[in-house]
Amino acid sequence: MTKKELATEVATRLGIEPQHAEKVLEVYFSVTKKTVSSGEAIFIRGWGTLSPVLRKKKVGRDIKKNEAVEVPARYAVQFRAGHDFKKRMKALKVA
Repeated sequence: MTKKELATEVATRLGIEPQHAEKVLEVYFSVTKKTVSSGEAIFIRGWGTLSPVLRKKKVGRDIKKNEAVEVPARYAVQFRAGHDFKKRMKALKVA
């Protein structure tokens, strides 16, 4: 699903104009990026948690040259699904 499709779905469910739903989503994504990049986690009950995680430096491999390469430490975003979300995913049938 694209952001535009998501905005259309939100607009349909709320009975608002798609342009308003797009603005709401833009604000949500902006606040999410700002919050997580500042080091805070976002917890949404029933959906999950977005949090910054420090990945340690490690030794990787350049497969073209077959050489060891040091990968520096960095921050990444981690998503952990909430209980309700996990239950829904477990209920999916494999085709």
